Amino acid sequence: MSKSDNKIDLASLEGFSLGPKWEDQPVQEGKKKSLGFEQKQKRETKNRRFKKDRFQKRDHKYTENQQITISIKPRIEIINIIKEKIRTAGISYSIREICNTLCEKKDRLCIQVELKAETDLLIINKSTGKYFISQKEAVDDIIYNHGKEYISSKVVSECEFKKGLNYALQCKTTKKVFPPPSFHCFEDIVRNHLFEHAINKEYNSYVKGLLRVDDQEVIDDLLKMKMQTFEYQIIANKDKKYGSFESLRSDMLKHFNKDLFTTRKKVTVNYSDLNTLPAKFQKDIDRYLFDKKLWTKELYINCLVLFKKSKYIIYKKNNTTFVCNSVARNCDSTILNKKSEQIIKTILSIDNSPVSIKELISKNEISSFSTTVILKELKWLVKEGYIREFSNSTICLA
Repeated sequence: MSKSDNKIDLASLEGFSLGPKWEDQPVQEGKKKSLGFEQKQKRETKNRRFKKDRFQKRDHKYTENQQITISIKPRIEIINIIKEKIRTAGISYSIREICNTLCEKKDRLCIQVELKAETDLLIINKSTGKYFISQKEAVDDIIYNHGKEYISSKVVSECEFKKGLNYALQCKTTKKVFPPPSFHCFEDIVRNHLFEHAINKEYNSYVKGLLRVDDQEVIDDLLKMKMQTFEYQIIANKDKKYGSFESLRSDMLKHFNKDLFTTRKKVTVNYSDLNTLPAKFQKDIDRYLFDKKLWTKELYINCLVLFKKSKYIIYKKNNTTFVCNSVARNCDSTILNKKSEQIIKTILSIDNSPVSIKELISKNEISSFSTTVILKELKWLVKEGYIREFSNSTICLA
């Protein structure tokens, strides 16, 4: 059996096929390398891996967040896929095996975040599903990232320059040219520009980042333009108008709109939606996930609970916990056909258990049956609960 046959392939049905795929065995070809060359390669690879691991551990070391508690769970959609494959194939998978498969790709996991302080709540934008720590962050996201959806603006006045300018300022991103900060409506012009171009930056920080322009030609072009001032309205409340962006923002903070936002103490998000959480939580979660020792036991328990709740059969064999869909049945209390009886007798006659299907097929006791007949009979016995089949294509009596 190849290694890929031992894993639950959550992306397709192939990982749940009954029986071994002997035709998939790799054929090794080519010349052998010298022993000295191989040893040198191994040393170099080991050194590179050591340096890489040391760097990653230092960069990803997790320190407990004082603000949140992190829990790792399997995505319900993925667990449902696994349940369906177990149900249709009848194969028993160990809980550890399922957990290892879930861990292979982070997007098979979901993350539960709970705020520790009793008074702290996460603010959620109902429309976008994005999470925020403070009302200020939530309101600024509405204004600067989704402003046109919630806020309308119109020009209320235009003013011309009455005298020349010594210099101008320019946005690095949009190349928009502004008058100096001493111009009487400079702040309103800049804040409107941030709104119009969805630039979510703090005002003072943005102004400090503007480039000074001394080119007289650029300044002359600016002087020919008319500076506009705007009036703003929240689309959902057209009765109220705002003469400046800052007054609108202050009013949104003062009368925090419950139609736009909701709050929760605890939230669960898929790893693929991790960017909906506050940035500092995202970093902590990635560091937490990097150290699997912190959460694999919790994932194991969560998987076990989900299968138990779904009424799947949980049993232990050789100190390993397995899950399957069929209740164990006793062969002695049931009349089976001759083929099934002979297969079960052959399994009992083999000392080591579980026994591989490949070994079973090769036994003289059932040599009169074709391989296809044996596999079909085994499939029926597995689904009915007389036999347990495992992911490595071994079987034993239930």
